[in-house]
Amino acid sequence: MIKVYGRPDSSAVARVMWTLEELNLELVRVDWSGAFGGNDDADYRAICPSGKIPAIRFENGESLWESNAIIRYLCAIDPETRFVPEDPFQRAHLEAWMDWAGALQSAVSSIRKAYKPVSATAHEIAEAVEQSMPVLKILERRLFDRDFVMGAEISAADFALGVWGHRLWRCPEEVKPSTLPSTWAWLARLRERSAYQNQVVAKVSAGPQTVGGG
Repeated sequence: MIKVYGRPDSSAVARVMWTLEELNLELVRVDWSGAFGGNDDADYRAICPSGKIPAIRFENGESLWESNAIIRYLCAIDPETRFVPEDPFQRAHLEAWMDWAGALQSAVSSIRKAYKPVSATAHEIAEAVEQSMPVLKILERRLFDRDFVMGAEISAADFALGVWGHRLWRCPEEVKPSTLPSTWAWLARLRERSAYQNQVVAKVSAGPQTVGGG
């Protein structure tokens, strides 16, 4: 049994929960951070030095923090190695895309910050989308001839990037960039997976997304 610390609507927590469900691993999640507090508890800092979420703890007392590190480890110890390549060079390529997730997060976050305020203007939103497009196009080009980030099959790279892809997909229709057909097709494929529906679609940015909606 794996204990997961974190709120279900957190992007970082959701990608770990998605991974765990894809791997069919038993877990218990504990509401943590935000309104639930706990980030600065001494016991929590002992397993997660940054105090951020998520962190996980195993039955043997060992723990891990940082969502991508958790995903890498869980996929690496999967006996079927379904989600990471066995070849070290190919695995390094996968990890490069996982490390790049922070850039995607920043790009999507800037768009969200532009449309959410009550004072949001069409000019500010358009400017944020334009400034984010160079990053979004990196993923678009990668997915042009691939079903998933690493090829024909889903991988840990998709786990790292798919939640922020979902937040982009949840932007109001008038905000969404129209020039990302491969990205939208990738997200449609992810939404066909029950684990993605359960841990991402149902929990992250699940409320109405409107311009000026806060």
